[in-house]
Amino acid sequence: MLSPFDIAKRRLTLTTHRIYTLPVVVLMPHSRCNCRCVMCDIWKVTEAEEISVEELAGYAHDIEALGVEWVVFSGGEP
Repeated sequence: MLSPFDIAKRRLTLTTHRIYTLPVVVLMPHSRCNCRCVMCDIWKVTEAEEISVEELAGYAHDIEALGVEWVVFSGGEP
């Protein structure tokens, strides 16, 4: 259950141009994929980008401060 403070932060996020809370974060740890799905073209990318553990650790404070409840891994073949 959300506290009144969390509810207020969500309302501020929806009514202003600043993000006070972010319930869901979608992370794409890398953009590589060895599947050849017909409906997808991610595997055609030749320059794969990757987020390092150190880089992700740098975002840990921000993720916590924004009250993230769910982290979804996506991109390439997670």
